[in-house]
Amino acid sequence: MIKNITLVGPRGAKIVCDLNEVYPDDPGQGTPTMVYWKKFSGTFCCCLNTMEIDGEPMPEIIHQWLVSVEDKVIDWDNKAFAYKRMQMTA
Repeated sequence: MIKNITLVGPRGAKIVCDLNEVYPDDPGQGTPTMVYWKKFSGTFCCCLNTMEIDGEPMPEIIHQWLVSVEDKVIDWDNKAFAYKRMQMTA
């Protein structure tokens, strides 16, 4: 079974991977991997690709951390969608 995870990074940044936000029938519906920093939030992929969070520039150290955990987050995401699909057919 796959579980929710929270990864804690520099300067109080964190990534929350939430199984309750995984919708295999409509992958664009939920936000299973979110980045939080201060009062800002954004999807993992958006923050990773734009180096911004809520339209605000992200410190380089946080972006470097996102890059360093990208494989772990993408692996969780793939496993979460596979797990939810399996639950739907059971």
